[in-house]
Amino acid sequence: MASETPRKTNWTFVEKFTSCRWALAYMLFVLRMFQTALRQSIGMALVCMAERPGLEPGDGPVYNASVGEPSDVSRATSDVLVDRNQTMLNISSFSTVDNSHRREFVWDATFEGVVLSSYYYGYMVTPLISSYTERLVGAKWLVASCLGVGAVVNLFTPELTRANKYLLVALRVVAGTTNVSLVVYI
Repeated sequence: MASETPRKTNWTFVEKFTSCRWALAYMLFVLRMFQTALRQSIGMALVCMAERPGLEPGDGPVYNASVGEPSDVSRATSDVLVDRNQTMLNISSFSTVDNSHRREFVWDATFEGVVLSSYYYGYMVTPLISSYTERLVGAKWLVASCLGVGAVVNLFTPELTRANKYLLVALRVVAGTTNVSLVVYI
């Protein structure tokens, strides 16, 4: 019989949490954290990228900050309003709207909803695609290729969005397909 080397059973704390397996787990955790940040970033970017047509400062109803209900004045007709506590509010001092520059895109709320949900369109289809692909090429190559494609998609998102707004939807679908494969195999 061939002599077998005994397996080490007494691991120290440092040896256990610095092993190759744990190093891989740490890297995958950081990778997943970055992918989640990329998924959520479009929601914040839409606020800065697009404005809704027809909305100007002062067009909407004025809300009473203390109660959270619309006040008696339905439209902002003056810069100074009196709330229910008879406190004078200077509305123009609370304004956070910067009228000096226009946002790059003018999209309605429906299209913004399509952009936000398009990520999950790809997310739903991916378990079928990634399980088949993993059997062909292996999990290591699948995770590496999804990471690479996801990086390229996010790199080209600004320029392709300027070319056509529907390319943003297509890129978000592709980003959804690249992100979920990591979830399936971790």
